[in-house]
Amino acid sequence: LCAAELLQEVRQYPAAEYQFWHALTQEVAYGTMLAGRRTRLHAAVAEALIEHEGEHLDEAAAVVAWHWEHAGDRAEAARWTMRAAEFALRSDLDAALARWRAAIDLLDGVEETPETLTLGIRARMRLIRWGARTGIDPAVAESLAARGREMAERLGDLRLTALAVFSSGTSRLCVGDLPTARDRYLEAVGLGEEADDRELAAC
Repeated sequence: LCAAELLQEVRQYPAAEYQFWHALTQEVAYGTMLAGRRTRLHAAVAEALIEHEGEHLDEAAAVVAWHWEHAGDRAEAARWTMRAAEFALRSDLDAALARWRAAIDLLDGVEETPETLTLGIRARMRLIRWGARTGIDPAVAESLAARGREMAERLGDLRLTALAVFSSGTSRLCVGDLPTARDRYLEAVGLGEEADDRELAAC
């Protein structure tokens, strides 16, 4: 394939990497595969990355998420998108915010399980917390907080409910609504005490 100038080697160390000479060639090659085969290959690539990337999985999380999404496993894609967001947070807040939004979109319509509900709640809380620093629309923050709380209550998780309420307090604090922020913080403290979670109540 290299000799035919369909692929070119772009790196030898620490592992050989190849890319198509032209995006159109890649598109045609991809399009010739049956949908079922493409799905299986995406899942296989995601699993191979997880197995072989080892200590570099945080850096590879976005690629892993992309393969799981194209393999049709939206829940797994959301989980890895969350991991990619945490990695992006180290250097690019906008990218992290975009990935938390993507995780929420991926989970939309997915079968609700304790894991998917927890992922959805945490993605919303992270968006509120970090979005407040960049001027998130207060109405958007309120909607995220309300949905997060509703999901946490349905899950029956007092700790997550308290954290969702706490996050909504932060969104109000950042727009100068101190009375509402105070009320929500106090409500979160009460929920933390109800959950017998001293660490949460101390926050």
